[in-house]
Amino acid sequence: CAVVGSVVDEAMAETENRLGDKSLRPYEEVAWTQAQVDHWMFAQARLGLTQTIATTPPDLALLAAIKGKLGMAALAETILSNVARAVGGGAFSQSSPFASWFEDVRALGYLRPPWALSFDQLIDARRR
Repeated sequence: CAVVGSVVDEAMAETENRLGDKSLRPYEEVAWTQAQVDHWMFAQARLGLTQTIATTPPDLALLAAIKGKLGMAALAETILSNVARAVGGGAFSQSSPFASWFEDVRALGYLRPPWALSFDQLIDARRR
């Protein structure tokens, strides 16, 4: 989550730099505002996850880490989607860093542990 958090933070900073004081159309304005709200939630999840892992017994910390990773992965993808909408159609061009960042964020679910294993662990823990 730390790596993807850095990617999300960099994408948000670059978007803010590109948009600056530019006047946005309503669709872009809503997308940018939603990205900012979601980025704030992402930061809160990162802080909460760090605190939980540091103060919780290992078995519960593992479950919290899995939940945190799943939630943050979904939120990161939403953030980058909204950033792309705010930046405009060129966000997914091959020369744009936003395209790479979006793919990096999407890859989070396929890194260890993969989605299926993460959900299996949560379901098994709930059944106990």
